[in-house]
Amino acid sequence: MNILIILAEISLVILVFLLINWLLGKLFKLFTKISILKSEDRSIKTLRRNITGLLLLTCLVSCILIVGTNGYLVYRGENLQQYILLLIERIPSIFWVTLGIGIAQSIGTLILAAIALKFLKYWLKVASTRAKNLEKNTADDKSIDAFFSALYHRISGGIPVCAESTEG
Repeated sequence: MNILIILAEISLVILVFLLINWLLGKLFKLFTKISILKSEDRSIKTLRRNITGLLLLTCLVSCILIVGTNGYLVYRGENLQQYILLLIERIPSIFWVTLGIGIAQSIGTLILAAIALKFLKYWLKVASTRAKNLEKNTADDKSIDAFFSALYHRISGGIPVCAESTEG
């Protein structure tokens, strides 16, 4: 049973570090797309590689510490399952409630942003069509499309997580 607990703890740590690495990958992908930072593409990739290496090292050290600490506890004769449950019980219940509310708010915000971007895309298409059909319009259709496309990308750039999932 102790080995399963240690494997579960290590798996959880690895999963958290993989999630952080994935989120950083998305963030750096967004940085390379921003027109202001395109000239800094090489330094952004170097920074990304360095951060990934640091994350890997931190994950490895964390896994070694988990194995070492749990090995010491087993050597002392502690029951790991009871020990971990006691540690978890010492965390106040308000923390878990606050954590749950915060996660729900974050997910709700992301869902709302994705929905808002869908509506925005639709209404910008409508506005583009109406702008093309104006009688006193002196711009050509390509420049109108370029304007509304750029406007959509500027607005959706403020919502990086949802912007990639709603495009295409």
